[in-house]
Amino acid sequence: MPETQLALSTSASSGVLSDLTGTSVITHLTLAPDQHTAQFAYRDPVVGNPELRLERTQGETLAIASTTKSVTVLPAELDHFALVSDTTSLTAGEDYPITIRAIDTKCNVKLDIQGEMP
Repeated sequence: MPETQLALSTSASSGVLSDLTGTSVITHLTLAPDQHTAQFAYRDPVVGNPELRLERTQGETLAIASTTKSVTVLPAELDHFALVSDTTSLTAGEDYPITIRAIDTKCNVKLDIQGEMP
């Protein structure tokens, strides 16, 4: 019985599939003939509902050759606010737009902030 190759992909352009340590990006899994499970890690800095896709590319013939699973990526807890401006030099008496961004504990922009700032 040959090894089975499985292609991994995500619908999110920001999503990364990797080994369990998170250090090596992967696009395939290889299952030995006697292997029934495999693990990988998924990381996405963008909140949303991407789909993960697994597709058999070679090896053991399967009754279902591909499958997808929708996952929910939630924001982390609020960590701090950042001030963002297009310039570092301001002219006295002039107005310049400055943006305040909420940043979560994973250093991503937090989009689910509601209410008023004190």
